[in-house]
Amino acid sequence: MVKLQSWAKSQSVLGISYDLFRILTGEDGEDYAKETREILLKFPGLLVLEEGQNGWNEQSLVWKALRKVETEKRILLSGTPFKNNIKDLYNTLCVVSPKFAADFKKKWASLSSSIDKNARALEEIRDIISPLVHEFTLCGI
Repeated sequence: MVKLQSWAKSQSVLGISYDLFRILTGEDGEDYAKETREILLKFPGLLVLEEGQNGWNEQSLVWKALRKVETEKRILLSGTPFKNNIKDLYNTLCVVSPKFAADFKKKWASLSSSIDKNARALEEIRDIISPLVHEFTLCGI
């Protein structure tokens, strides 16, 4: 708790594992102090998520905890392409941009269910996510 309070006051960098974040925000039913949850969910000015290729679904306690962070500034880092699961991609983008979830939920569901039948659906999904996804590839490494 002392470390969290110090971090909140100094606005420095806090590195924390997904599991510890989930536990400290109380998503698994543990009764941690309200102050701890509030610090972790309200204080971050920037949320940087590593290993972004890990698929998140609605049942994931980590996903639920990350969705509660109040900052709008978020970066997701991934060293590998996203898995071929359109629902996990949507859930990942919801963590990165909560406004995305609200704006495109129905349209995403419609497009993702018709990808097999409609080649244009995949192009529309690419167009929707283009403002959120920035790709940088290092060649020759």
